[in-house]
Amino acid sequence: MPGTLGKCFRCGSTDVESRPVDEFVRRGPYVVALRFVADACARCGEKYLQGSDVSTIEDVRRRLDRGELGGFRVTGELPEGTTVTVIADSETGAFETTPEEERELLDAIAGVERGETVRAADLLERLRTAQWADTNRHAFCH
Repeated sequence: MPGTLGKCFRCGSTDVESRPVDEFVRRGPYVVALRFVADACARCGEKYLQGSDVSTIEDVRRRLDRGELGGFRVTGELPEGTTVTVIADSETGAFETTPEEERELLDAIAGVERGETVRAADLLERLRTAQWADTNRHAFCH
């Protein structure tokens, strides 16, 4: 669906579309997955959130800083000894991981802590693609 912006302010592309985007908020041992519908540049990936979405992200950060986890749904816990638990604010943010995907997630988090970044959309797409392939593997084995 075409976006409301005429062009991307980052790269200048006019290929801006309105689509679901994923944002992750990390505080202490928690990662909250949020999904919004936002304008996004198809060329560079820049996302343009609504003010209300930014307010939601800030509210989630404040709640996590205060340790207020009420209203969040735990979607999965990583193995004993890890310091990260993945939680989601809504049904649409939930996902399950295989042990290999879990290692990838932990590696990505470690990279962010080192100052490297991983786009949330890329990580989720890899997770969803792997889940789809696992779910539909039988279709390719005949």
